[in-house]
Amino acid sequence: MLPPDWQTIDSLATLFIAVAQADAPVDRKELDVIRARLEALFAKAPPGRADDAIQRAIEHLILQVVPGVERSPWEWLQVHCRLLADVYGLEVLPSLVKILARVTRASGRATAPEVELAAAIAAEWGLPDLAAAMRRQFRRAELRRIGKE
Repeated sequence: MLPPDWQTIDSLATLFIAVAQADAPVDRKELDVIRARLEALFAKAPPGRADDAIQRAIEHLILQVVPGVERSPWEWLQVHCRLLADVYGLEVLPSLVKILARVTRASGRATAPEVELAAAIAAEWGLPDLAAAMRRQFRRAELRRIGKE
């Protein structure tokens, strides 16, 4: 279960970090992008709250989500998707998907596992067209990259 003091910023950090670590452990560039996005989205939060959310999210991912405690990893991410959808609604969720896309590119080029997880989150939020567009764009980018090698 989530602690009683769990907040929206914590769930958002969890999804951002889950996408960032879909291919490899989170690196400094990814954490910097995540921190900057959280600080911008929660500008009125107390100083250091973004860092606290990142720490809470990492602990939650390590202790509960990845090992599948109480729920499978995807079911845990669905919990966070629902929490955020309840708070933000369909008018804001596409902009959160765009931030997820930025996270996929934070440490260089996006990878298939990162894009697939970000697209799955978009679909979970009821944005299947956006999810499909993300997948198409990634495939095109990969084909261009392979063609240049």
